[in-house]
Amino acid sequence: MRQSVRVADGAIRNAWRALIDEYAGANPAEGWFGPLFEPLLLAAAAHPLVGELYPYQRLNQLCLAREATAGDLSDAVDLPAIGVGSTGVYAVLTEPGSDGVLITETPDPVLAVAELARRVHRS
Repeated sequence: MRQSVRVADGAIRNAWRALIDEYAGANPAEGWFGPLFEPLLLAAAAHPLVGELYPYQRLNQLCLAREATAGDLSDAVDLPAIGVGSTGVYAVLTEPGSDGVLITETPDPVLAVAELARRVHRS
């Protein structure tokens, strides 16, 4: 059992690293999303609870799963998500996708991650 936990932990760390690497040093001249998504990824990966969840991106949202998976997560709605707006606002949503209800908005990605963590902890 411990070995499978280590494998999952490694997969989760690798998923965070891959997302962060994809957006590292994003150029604002090439689009608004990357420069706003990178600080959100860094804050989320560093958070003790959120960083233990499996990250994936759905459109302009950082979404999370409880376990690492190669499966299709397009219908997953069990955890909150954080949407990134072109104005620099991070929106914490009850679930990923267009059905997510707004919980709060903030220009600070660290505060958005903290609110998401509170919601995850309650679930």
